[in-house]
Amino acid sequence: MRRNIFYALLLCACCLFACKPAIEQELPYLEVETEMINTLTGDGDQFNLVIRSNVSWELSCDADWVILEQTSGTGDAVVVGAVKRGVQDSDRNCSIFVEAKECSLRCEVRLQQGKFEPVIYTLTIADIVKVASLLEDGASEEMVEFSEVNAQVASDNAAGNGPEGYVVITDDGKNFIRLVTDETYAAGSMLHIDMSGAKATRISSGNYALSGAAVTATEGVYAYSPAQIDPDAVASFENQLVTVVGTQCHDDFVNAKWSGEVKMVSVKDTSVTFTAKVKPAAGFAGETVPDNSGNITGIVVNGCLQPRNLADIALTEARVGAAEEVKTWAPIPMLFKSSAASVADNLTINGTEVTFSAAQDYSVGGKITFGGGLTTVKFGSAVMGSGYANTYITSVNWKKGAFVLVEMPVTHEISGDAEFYMHFTCGKVNVMPKFSFEWSLDGNNWNKMNAIYSYGTLTRAAAEAAGQKNEFSVPTVTTYQQGTISGEFTLENPVSSGNIYFKVTALGDCTSATQTLRMNVGTYLSMKTVDNDLSGASVLASENFENCRWGANPVQGAFVGSFAMIIGTNVPTTYASSTGWTATTSMVRKGCLLISATSGDNWFISPALSMLTAPTDVTVTFKFAPYVQAAGVIEECPLSVKITGAGALQDELVLSKPIGEDPYNWHTGTFQVSGANADTQIYIGAENTSNQRFYIDDVVIKR
Repeated sequence: MRRNIFYALLLCACCLFACKPAIEQELPYLEVETEMINTLTGDGDQFNLVIRSNVSWELSCDADWVILEQTSGTGDAVVVGAVKRGVQDSDRNCSIFVEAKECSLRCEVRLQQGKFEPVIYTLTIADIVKVASLLEDGASEEMVEFSEVNAQVASDNAAGNGPEGYVVITDDGKNFIRLVTDETYAAGSMLHIDMSGAKATRISSGNYALSGAAVTATEGVYAYSPAQIDPDAVASFENQLVTVVGTQCHDDFVNAKWSGEVKMVSVKDTSVTFTAKVKPAAGFAGETVPDNSGNITGIVVNGCLQPRNLADIALTEARVGAAEEVKTWAPIPMLFKSSAASVADNLTINGTEVTFSAAQDYSVGGKITFGGGLTTVKFGSAVMGSGYANTYITSVNWKKGAFVLVEMPVTHEISGDAEFYMHFTCGKVNVMPKFSFEWSLDGNNWNKMNAIYSYGTLTRAAAEAAGQKNEFSVPTVTTYQQGTISGEFTLENPVSSGNIYFKVTALGDCTSATQTLRMNVGTYLSMKTVDNDLSGASVLASENFENCRWGANPVQGAFVGSFAMIIGTNVPTTYASSTGWTATTSMVRKGCLLISATSGDNWFISPALSMLTAPTDVTVTFKFAPYVQAAGVIEECPLSVKITGAGALQDELVLSKPIGEDPYNWHTGTFQVSGANADTQIYIGAENTSNQRFYIDDVVIKR
């Protein structure tokens, strides 16, 4: 019974369960938490992609700026993703796709990233220099991303004198660096430099470069002052724009052209040098190098200064150590005399007026008036002093107010300081009064002389005192004494036409019975002219004879412009130099020297060139004129040169004219000596020959 009940219950249970329907299977699904992620920043950002699913899935994206931590999985997941830094001009979008390929399920998630707005760091050239200075030579380092530099071009490759393949830039005038570029920029151009991808390189100590930068020319002016440096510091300012102060070109480059390398020196010490370099393509190549001193600006490239343009070359001051403005006496070819020693063939006497026609030897003609009561005006000649026959005009009745008036046509321009010479002969027993000495341009308005040289007035101080008093004296003599008075005067404006007048007036009576005065037929003018060759840094020795004023034999046997001042005793006719120049035999003349031996050696000799410390090539220049004898015979001295001590004559002596041609003007001689040193002495003249007298002036020896 119990067994039946068990089976019955079992049967009921089976029937019960057999009647309930079967459990349904779960369907595959795939979903995402959000379909839009739009909070991503432009700097780069992360996001979470939440996936809910009961199947396997894969991820894909259509943008390369999206990074996914995983790209496949099964079931629920949180996928970490990121976006790279955005672009700077706009937002950007893309899609991420989640796919369950087995059951064809697919979800799309939209991503939106904001535009990139970087923080730009503004650097300075000093910052770049600091980075590069810590590197080894030749090494490079990338610069900070999202940084920039605003700078100005210091060099000028636009003008053709800049460096190759780069320009030099600065932002403060103190720190400089090369900017590697193929572009051409003019000095002063403003540049904006994007440092993205740029590298700083150390070339060598103090020499750095920036390459790989994006460069944009901009508007604007950024001013700075170049560093001012001395010439000896140029090599220490590589790549920098500097102004070298106190400089001038070396003597060897005076009047050279800006092309290639030009040697520059310090005006304080000419042994301090640097090189200015100008390329043939530079806009100012071929311009003349100024011989002045001053400043020069440029970029230091490989130790050489490269001016950017002509405006950088501010050499506007007077050359230091160059030839100073030396004024030396030189004759003007305006001679007023008879044309022969003893025959006045161009002279006419009409009462108290003596007229001269123009004649040979630059005699310009003119008129002499003997006024104020003078009488018995006549022509004559006599043997005077040392035996020379001299023409003269005798005039009688020299009392107070008597005068001699010389009227000369102006045939050559006269300007500045000038000097006029007149020659007088005193009678044997004349006691002469004092005289005044004046000049005029119209014969009516008379001017005092600045200084009057006369008998016994041999010093400058005495001559100036005489000029202030406007008077001079003639000594009492017992024999004929011949001499010259000269008056210095100044023309404020040049005169090149018309007449010029000179007047000597007696301030008292002559006490002799005859009251006679003889005036030699010979007057002439000298003028001070500027000569810039007589001094300067390159001059080793020079002599201009400006302290020479006196000598013998005034009119005949004397070069025009070198007439002697007086004959008699106590006249300093011997040449003596405080700087070592000597002469074998000489006679002092006005502002020059007569080398005067009539036979044997006749040399003018330089001092030893003690300034030289090594063998040096030198150039010698001088002025010369022949001696003209009383009868008009020209002594054609065979001028030659010789050297003692070290050195050799490099070329033959070159004369601007043969010595006998045009004897009443100065001419020049030039020659070169190679290998001179401190022992070298130079001789100019003639050796063992007759008729070899000559005048010499303005001798210059230059390295």
